[in-house]
Amino acid sequence: MVGAEPQVDLSLVLDLAREQHDEGYAQFVCKFPFSYYVERVKRIGFVGKQCVLDVGCGFGHWTAALALLNRKVVALEQNPVRLSIARELARRSGIANVEFVLGDALSILDREDETFDALFCYGVFMFLDRRRALTEFARVLKPDGEIYICTNAFGWWLQLWLKHWFGDRHVRQAAYRAMTRGNKGGLPNYTDRGGISSVLTPEEWDVLQVGYEGTLSRFPDGANPEPAYRGTFLGFDSVIEFLARKKGANSAPHHAMHSGRRRDEAAALIHRLVECTLAKTTYEYITPLAELPQPRPADDLVNNCFRPLVHEALALSRSLRRVEQLQLVFQKITEGCSSQIGQIRACVTFAQMHFFHHFAGQPMQAENVPVLDPLAALILRSGRCGNVARFLVDLFECNGLPARLLTAGCHTSAEVLWQGRWILTDASLFPPGLSPVDDSGNPVRIEQVAQSPELLDRCQSYINYHHEYVEAFLKAYPETASALDRHLRMPILPSSAFFGVEHFSERTPGHIQRLRKQGSPMEWNADENFGWFLGYQCDMMEGPVHPTRQRPGQVTGLDSMRGNFRWERPHCPGKGMRLSYRVIVNERSRGWSYSQIPVGCTFAVPGTTLTIEDTGIPCETLLSLGRYLTIVTQVKEWDDERIFYLPSREFDLRERASW
Repeated sequence: MVGAEPQVDLSLVLDLAREQHDEGYAQFVCKFPFSYYVERVKRIGFVGKQCVLDVGCGFGHWTAALALLNRKVVALEQNPVRLSIARELARRSGIANVEFVLGDALSILDREDETFDALFCYGVFMFLDRRRALTEFARVLKPDGEIYICTNAFGWWLQLWLKHWFGDRHVRQAAYRAMTRGNKGGLPNYTDRGGISSVLTPEEWDVLQVGYEGTLSRFPDGANPEPAYRGTFLGFDSVIEFLARKKGANSAPHHAMHSGRRRDEAAALIHRLVECTLAKTTYEYITPLAELPQPRPADDLVNNCFRPLVHEALALSRSLRRVEQLQLVFQKITEGCSSQIGQIRACVTFAQMHFFHHFAGQPMQAENVPVLDPLAALILRSGRCGNVARFLVDLFECNGLPARLLTAGCHTSAEVLWQGRWILTDASLFPPGLSPVDDSGNPVRIEQVAQSPELLDRCQSYINYHHEYVEAFLKAYPETASALDRHLRMPILPSSAFFGVEHFSERTPGHIQRLRKQGSPMEWNADENFGWFLGYQCDMMEGPVHPTRQRPGQVTGLDSMRGNFRWERPHCPGKGMRLSYRVIVNERSRGWSYSQIPVGCTFAVPGTTLTIEDTGIPCETLLSLGRYLTIVTQVKEWDDERIFYLPSREFDLRERASW
């Protein structure tokens, strides 16, 4: 702490920065008097410390304020021009208790453990590897040492844009749109409250305060200085700041014990979930609502989820070694498999049986940031196609099977490399035990689907059967009806259309992205998002292009009138579409229903098939062919593309004829 009040004139910063052609940020800094920075440091309680680390000191304006109020400051800055200005500001102001260091934030790697009483990091954290930086920050802080972080979304998009300058152009374009238009960029943003709080784990840190920039204060009875960034900054949410304390040494044994117990509980839960799924002989499609992480009633079905369960699942996963656990899961799933294709199919069947495609809400770890962690997804059991596909990619990759994501107009799936070919492994579109094959009986490739979409449409789309869950959900949460009507009350697409329809904005029909994660599983293991945050290689391919209109509704009722079996014409959106019906009759029941679907069921409807244009047919004609009836609606578009809707429920003709 300096003995006499220094005379700090920040106009010096502007003059020096102008000489170095770096006056843009300097003008912002000099907008406030030096007393503003001193008061802000006082309000967060960084006063009377033995040694404070200033990470990314810039022009030294915060450094000078910290030096005035504390015994010693170590100031890190990787820009040599700005460091020279900070050093000159301190010299001319008579501040001698600062050690200036040229280097990035991880230049503290050569510092001894527990060196600093406090760490100050303003406007830099969004450019760092969050977890690695916090690990080093915690190492060099003394027990009960405090950390202050201030971060903003604009810097986050800027670092993404720069990082992918020669990398993924889609990430770069999204980041550029965010910076220039003020939107969220369509990519995860880890600079908000949830993004930073998620890495300030309770095992290591006590989070003292979180708020918008300029609002933190140890002295709530007084008025805070005005924030540097008002309301929003370039269209983004306000800059966020955090104040946290490193756990003290006396609490370490307790937390180590707690972490060990949490690790054992998490491993036991994973083992139990896998055993229960593998023990099923049928897939109970309508899972009791109480067993699932339920969303709160809201219009936003993407960010709508029960956050406490999600946070608990993420905490359990972080306590484990993910690679090791995924290898144990793989071993259990593939027991008894004698071939690699058998292992692949066993993993897909497990995912089909285990995960529930939750239309009414997606597990999100933060706003617009889905759960990417494979073990957290396994614990939660519910999600959407992307959650399940990423789980499969991680499961395969951690067990030596190269895998990648496929993302299309409104669907995400997985591919795995088998005998030199990338084959489709989709756990969301098809029922348990069933995956589409080509005419030779081999697993299909997406290139084959592009040429022959009927390869997928031979199998009924399992996603079609969610109408029963929607009904069950509405009974429990009637206030969500408006959201479900807007998003879900629509005829379902055929299986192949999920890879080709322009269903969401900014998606191009007929284009499929192939995403391969960068790095190795051992590198991903340390990241809370298990490597997806580290980036990926992206390739594009031309996919199938299907009509954007969706199929008409399902035939729901059958009546016997005046010697005919008749049904209502299903609702058909759009004009220029002609309906016909495949009427399938058999003496024996088809053997499956929507409420309980046997594993491996192909959804083939055996029997005699008639194609008719009308909504009725003579009773005697059908009764002469068999007893059980299934009706499949067909739509013929103006371009002769034929689309099938899912089958009706099975009707007993003898029972109907007796009416």
